Amino acid sequence: MIIFNCIGICRLQISTAYTYISDISRILKDNIVMASFLDNTKGLLNTTLCYIENKGRYLMLHRIKKNDDPNKGKWVGIGGKLEKDESIEECMLREVYEETNLTLDNYTYRGCVDFKSDIYPEEIMHLFTAVSSSDLLPSECNEGILSWVDKSSISSLPMWEGDAVFFDLINKNSPFFYLTLNYHGDNLIDYDINYPAT
Repeated sequence: MIIFNCIGICRLQISTAYTYISDISRILKDNIVMASFLDNTKGLLNTTLCYIENKGRYLMLHRIKKNDDPNKGKWVGIGGKLEKDESIEECMLREVYEETNLTLDNYTYRGCVDFKSDIYPEEIMHLFTAVSSSDLLPSECNEGILSWVDKSSISSLPMWEGDAVFFDLINKNSPFFYLTLNYHGDNLIDYDINYPAT
């Protein structure tokens, strides 16, 4: 796993046209799958997603407020799209603060998830987990309803099928992974997991 402190050990820089991942490239340079991934991220949608833990619970967002939301009705973690010249770490921290008012200093970069779909644009999601000592939440979130959910209850929530795959990897404390999820419509057709650092 690649662990960040509040300074940011591994900085992932985003330019307007190309995803430049210097330290990840160095660490994973001998892995053919990851090298190919890094070479083909130009122009793709890059996002972050963070699952924040507190007392055996994950902070989940029920996306029910926006009618044009592809995630409408589903429960997801906290995240969003990278902005111009923003690093992966900066994006994750900004999105978490904007949606939850939480400031994180204990978080781990767990893996990259490549979403491929016949109806949605391809998306590269950078997955984090974090631990928060606070469980105080804002009274309103414009993306949906925030709720702390027991880990044992996560699998019963309406979620994307592929989320169950990376939740399983997280719960098994898997090493840093590169996961490809192939969707037809809203249905997961198949997936592939690689462990670039091993």
